Formats: sequence, C-alpha cells, structure tokens
Amino acid sequence: MLKIGIVGLGFMGKMHFRCFKSLDNIEIKAICDADANQLQDTSGVAGNISGAEEDLDLSNISLYSDLSQMLAEEQLDAVSIASPTFMHSSQSIEALEAGLHVFCEKPMSLNSVDCRRMSEAAQQSGKTLQVGHCIRFWPEYVEAKEIIEDFLGMIKENPKLNSENLKEDEKTKLMCLSGVKKYPMRVKCATLSWHTLVSAIDNTQEEINTERLD
Repeated sequence: MLKIGIVGLGFMGKMHFRCFKSLDNIEIKAICDADANQLQDTSGVAGNISGAEEDLDLSNISLYSDLSQMLAEEQLDAVSIASPTFMHSSQSIEALEAGLHVFCEKPMSLNSVDCRRMSEAAQQSGKTLQVGHCIRFWPEYVEAKEIIEDFLGMIKENPKLNSENLKEDEKTKLMCLSGVKKYPMRVKCATLSWHTLVSAIDNTQEEINTERLD
C-alpha cells in the first residue's frame, strides 16, 4: 500500500484526492494546505472527474497547515503537489530531500531555473519527480505527433505521406514541400518547427538542433 500526502486542497488538490481514493493500492495519510481554512472546505467541485461534485470525506486523514511538520510526523512514500504554482519548486524540493517521491501538478514551476533545481533535487535524492502533463496522452495529441512524424519522413526520404489521419487534400498541400529533400540546407528550415512541436509533446529536455534531420 502506497502512503500518499496531498499538498494543496484547492480545485486540483480535490481532483487528486478523488483520483487517489479510486485506487486500491493507495492510502491518503495526510493533507497539507498553508491556508488552514481551506482544510475545512470539504465541498465538492465541478470538474471532468466523475463524482467531483460530492463532498470529500477527510475522516482518518491527518490535516496540516505546515509542510515541514507533515513530512516530519507522517510515514509517507510520496506527496502530490497541487498547491499554487509559485510554491511547486520549494515544496517539491523539500519533499524530495525528505526522501519522498513527488508528483507535481503542472506547470512545474514559474521559471526554468526552479525547474532545474527540482530536477537536480530528484537526481540527488534518487527519488522520482513526475509532472502531471497528462494532455500529451490525449488522442488528439497522439494523432498530431503521428502526422508530424509522417511529414518528417516525407521531407527526408519517403515519396509520399501515409498518415490515415490526413485527408487527401491535406496531403496534397503538404506534399508541395516534398521537393525540399533535394536541397539539404532548406530541410533544416522546413523541419525546425516540426521538431520543436514534437519536442514539446514528448517533453524532452534536449536543445532543438537544426542540424538533425531525424
């Protein structure tokens, strides 16, 4: 049984609560919110998760307004960070340094410097830091990635587009760029934005390189 602490009991915190409560191998041991009044608000919220409108049952769950106290007193395996974005970095790092796995709600932080600090803390602790970028798994984004990869294949070597997600008139419009493969210097210009979009969907940390064709 994985013992979880939730940090932040606003809209997303309540969504996390619903999700964890639906899993058989998860036990919510504690909830922390810097606003003590928020811990008294157990009303449901409107959202895209079934049952979100129902009131929360916080019985048998320890409530805290101080994260350090919760980390010190509770025997947790992981925390779920659903606090305001400006608090993500410090709270995630504190939990990682306490030896806990961290699931952090998106966005990861307010700037890249803090994001790197969070990643470094995870590496040093040997614990998992996961950011809730769930949208990339939506069918629409999976489809977009497939189309992009098909386009890149056409630019480099394939004679035509094979994607079943494109209509024939859409393929015709994109095929007008197929001749660019004859001019290597132009391929980089034609594919940079596509590489960038794929990198965003995959959430890769590598710098986008115009010298790469794959």
